[in-house]
Amino acid sequence: MKERSNFREFGLVVLICLFLCFPASAWAADRYVDIGNETDGDGTSGNPWKYLHTAIPLLIAGDVLNVAAGTYSVGN
Repeated sequence: MKERSNFREFGLVVLICLFLCFPASAWAADRYVDIGNETDGDGTSGNPWKYLHTAIPLLIAGDVLNVAAGTYSVGN
């Protein structure tokens, strides 16, 4: 029974190491901003953010921010 417990603990350690060591860029994605959007979306192509100040703090390493043509200002 002790051998089975050790195997389970080893598997848990390996899983935690893989999770912590996996690069954050693996979760990176294309994100979108469009000032012409009526509401502030979730950053996906079908539901872009409306404001740059919403998008910038939510980006992670490796994300690509696609900004639609338009006039963006500090207030927007």
